[in-house]
Amino acid sequence: MQAVPSGACAARHGTDEVCIEKHLSQGGHALQQLRRKVTGSMVVAGMACLVVSLVSRFAYFHIKTHTSSAVHPAVVCAVNFTKETFSSLVHVFFGMAPLADSVWQMQCMLMAQVLLLVPILAMRCLFLLWHIHNAGNSECREYGHEVPLGDCLHWFWISISSWKLAVNVACSVAFLLALRLRSPLRMQSRMWKILKVFFPMQIVPIAFSIPILAAAETTDRWQWLAEGCYLPGLFLGLFFVMKSSLRECAQSWVRGKCEEAGSLAAAAGIAGLLGECGAAAVMAQAKSRFRGISLAQLSYDDMADNCPDANLFERSQSTRICDAFVSHSWHDDAALKWEALQKWRADFREEHGREPVVWIDKFCIDQND
Repeated sequence: MQAVPSGACAARHGTDEVCIEKHLSQGGHALQQLRRKVTGSMVVAGMACLVVSLVSRFAYFHIKTHTSSAVHPAVVCAVNFTKETFSSLVHVFFGMAPLADSVWQMQCMLMAQVLLLVPILAMRCLFLLWHIHNAGNSECREYGHEVPLGDCLHWFWISISSWKLAVNVACSVAFLLALRLRSPLRMQSRMWKILKVFFPMQIVPIAFSIPILAAAETTDRWQWLAEGCYLPGLFLGLFFVMKSSLRECAQSWVRGKCEEAGSLAAAAGIAGLLGECGAAAVMAQAKSRFRGISLAQLSYDDMADNCPDANLFERSQSTRICDAFVSHSWHDDAALKWEALQKWRADFREEHGREPVVWIDKFCIDQND
């Protein structure tokens, strides 16, 4: 057991408060820098994936609707694979961008998830309208190939496109509703739950369409393979969404690269636990909640018993004076601990002429809070 003298009494009291406020302010600034670096890194990675995804989507739309000559199946497969893989990674990177202690960052990323679905919704609408327009035509063309009218799958693609469109709209609404939550942790949890639904709902129609395309009597039997190239990217996104430990590992790695070493890193961690409170508010709360107890009110039985007792909190009182923080272990020998505490008490009384006021966890922490 050790009684650690506190500088909160005597002449150093005011100086210590200023020092604590200074460190808390530094911690707040360090935390803001860390947020910007972590969020910025993830957003940059997500934006890079978004550019690749959008280029692939426009290439796919051009190949699907405007190409007059036959396109090699490998090209379509490569475009589909690239499009869906990078689109999935955009959702994952944007989801990992905010730290879950900032409301406005979580709100920004939820809006980003909605905005990510906007171009996809536009493309889905274009595909749906294109298939509806061509459903009654006298000819059918897919990827530059002439397909017999009886074997044309326009109505099949209309059903698939409608499903995907409905899923995208539902997820967009769910993201917007999550903005109403006040806790950043709840926002983050809701976001990942939505993505856990989003990816399987994208996989289902593709898995359903592959056997239909494989069995269809068309000249384009390879279309089932082109559809199958969507699946690796979707499963990759689903894997990241389902594995919270993998996301945390990635965030920790980025955070470790961005984090400052030394006391500022520790201060940033404390500032993160304190949330949006400023240094002045934290100090005000600390002063109002700080408690101490006179050693004259302690008994041997109190220190010998390691079971929490909520009634002991009532024996402590709010104070601005603390002569020592008692650091000990409940596994220490009770008799030796009591003897050491009484020796220190006697020395303190002899020097200061009064009973010492100390902070002890069992007495000064509300066990019911």
